[in-house]
Amino acid sequence: MENSEIAKAILGNSFSWLDLFAYITGIFIIIIIEKSYFKNSH
Repeated sequence: MENSEIAKAILGNSFSWLDLFAYITGIFIIIIIEKSYFKNSH
């Protein structure tokens, strides 16, 4: 797998705390949007 260019492009080849922070932030934003949407739809 370390020789696969496709895997490197999809998964990346290094770990970044900034990436993890961005993923968590995105998840929270989606949760907030969904909660406010479903609260207003009833």
